Amino acid sequence: MPESLQKMRSQIDKIDQELIKVLAKRFIVTKKVGQHKIDNQLSAQDKTRERAMFLQRKSWAKENGLSENLVKDIFSLIIKKVVKDNAKTD
Repeated sequence: MPESLQKMRSQIDKIDQELIKVLAKRFIVTKKVGQHKIDNQLSAQDKTRERAMFLQRKSWAKENGLSENLVKDIFSLIIKKVVKDNAKTD
């Protein structure tokens, strides 16, 4: 018997909750990175690191059957937010 729509939606809700928890953990770490960069007078953005990160994330997307462009868009948004938040700390 197929799963009910309500059960599948409940599964999606639980997965989304986990995604948000993981994203919150990521932002805690990126805040620490931003403070480290300030303390050590490093550039707010590291384009070399970003390029390498995008390549790795796109590879992970492909390995998991996800759209590489979707993953690139998601991480572009995350990076923009991190840079904006870290600029407020200056």
